[in-house]
Amino acid sequence: MVDFVIPTDYAGASRNKAIGVLVIVGLTAVFFLWISLSPLKNEVDRGPNPGPGDVDLYNAEIKRMQAGEGFYAVCAEELRTRGYPTRSVFNWRTPAPLAIVGCLPDARLGNALLGVCGLAMAGLAYGWMCRELGRGLAVLGMLALTGVLVGATGEGFVMTELWSGVLVALSVAAYAQQRPRLGVVAGLAALFCRELAAPYCLLCLAMAAWERRWREAAVWLAGFVAYAAYYAIHLSWVLPLIRPDDLTHHHSWLAYGGGPFVLSTAQMNAYLLEKPQWLTALLLPIALVGAASWSTPGGTRLGLTVAGYALAFDFVGLPFNVYWGLMISPLLAIATVRGIAAIDDLLRAVRRLPRRQILAGAASAAVG
Repeated sequence: MVDFVIPTDYAGASRNKAIGVLVIVGLTAVFFLWISLSPLKNEVDRGPNPGPGDVDLYNAEIKRMQAGEGFYAVCAEELRTRGYPTRSVFNWRTPAPLAIVGCLPDARLGNALLGVCGLAMAGLAYGWMCRELGRGLAVLGMLALTGVLVGATGEGFVMTELWSGVLVALSVAAYAQQRPRLGVVAGLAALFCRELAAPYCLLCLAMAAWERRWREAAVWLAGFVAYAAYYAIHLSWVLPLIRPDDLTHHHSWLAYGGGPFVLSTAQMNAYLLEKPQWLTALLLPIALVGAASWSTPGGTRLGLTVAGYALAFDFVGLPFNVYWGLMISPLLAIATVRGIAAIDDLLRAVRRLPRRQILAGAASAAVG
């Protein structure tokens, strides 16, 4: 029988340790709240769909490819017409998944394909959460994940970051459910959808090598070689299309956005996008402590992934790149429910209460 709420790594912590962790969580929440209510707040319009300009661009490209036009010719014209800085090769997306959707007779089939990936991710994540968080929090986690799946079934399905983020989460959940082959396939698929998945893939390679899973490490290395060849072919098409008079970025992607940018990327969930940013400022520290309190193989992989991307977003990304948060949005949803249990354990350690009856009772009511 699966418990409604399973204790976290902080269950049984000393009173002093619990107080110290709670102080850090509280100060982090105050820091993000201050950002959300100050002029430092990232004022980029997030709207109901992340990256509305990109959504329109990708939909236009897909329609033209369905009419028989080539991927790179379409990209060149649409990017220049819409004022994108095409002087940099990094503003030219690699073909997958847009070219794949463009080859389908109906774009809704691409929507369905991403939906299937999302449902597979959610199913594996539910089993994982049931085993390591408890059934009550697993149900709550599934509700949080629907905020990501809404994008997979709506107009935002053309965002390559959403494809990559869903596949990264599918990979993490597959590893947590002891399905490493699926984990590798999903991780490499995420890389081919968006190069932003490279840090996650490098993490997986490092973990495989650290744990002496040499065959798995060799597959990851082969995947990187295949991606290098794929990107080289991509460059061979893009470079001849770049013109001297093309627009260029006036700012580097090394923008040092810090807390404001990290906070705005954490808002890439349908339940948070149109809500005041102070709500995300309260939830993000909970997600971070949840990820930090999870020492199982799956939890460690999730925690390292979230920490790595959050750290990277401190330094890399222009203000309008907030949609990069889609790369870890599903993992943040799972980490948040883990964080709720962690906070409960910490509070009980401070008050020296024996059993988490309040949270367990609330979870029982939520599921039945």
